[in-house]
Amino acid sequence: NLLSAGNGDDGLTQAFTLGDTYLFGTNIVNSLRLTANRWVGGRIGTGFNSWPELGVKMYDYGGKALSATITGGFTVNRAGIGSSKVGFFVISDDLSVVRGNHQVAVGGQASAWRSNSYSDHYTIGRATFTGQKTGQGMAVFLIGSVFAWTMGTPAVQNKRDKYIGAYVNDAWKLNQRLTLNYGLRWEPYYAQYNQDGGAIHYDHDALVKGIKTSQFKNAPPG
Repeated sequence: NLLSAGNGDDGLTQAFTLGDTYLFGTNIVNSLRLTANRWVGGRIGTGFNSWPELGVKMYDYGGKALSATITGGFTVNRAGIGSSKVGFFVISDDLSVVRGNHQVAVGGQASAWRSNSYSDHYTIGRATFTGQKTGQGMAVFLIGSVFAWTMGTPAVQNKRDKYIGAYVNDAWKLNQRLTLNYGLRWEPYYAQYNQDGGAIHYDHDALVKGIKTSQFKNAPPG
């Protein structure tokens, strides 16, 4: 039954964590953590028919899929194949030292993540047939008079980002009833970017100066 053709979903998740807590002495403790997470998933399904195979003169990206919505008739939404791969990696270290009435903590964390995805949602050609001309959606479909046609290029994104943070903190016990906590934290900002230079790009200096891109008229500065 062609009208029941659909897609399945495939997913894989992997998580890894390694930790070590080391006692240098009765008053010094160090904790080290390593973490890695990975997710892979996407749409799966058997081959269908493309619009060019049915006689439509359009550019064919090679996908065995199509989408058609017919008012008062049937609907076929056999999407193409898409995939995503996401990886996240973290290393952190924390050192705690107790001296007299002070407990000093020093530490930091560094992490990086990457996301690679592909989608052919619009490459397959998405057609809508209504009964505006004849009163019958099926009649319009049979004569090939499409009401709306949506098509675009594949969406490929290879996004990257990273994070670095460091801190120093002191808990000073002034007396049995009063403890003072104070410290400093450093967290520089890193903007997410696309590895191929497209789709996602941020330039803080351009934002401050009010410089806009020449490719997209409505894009904000930066």
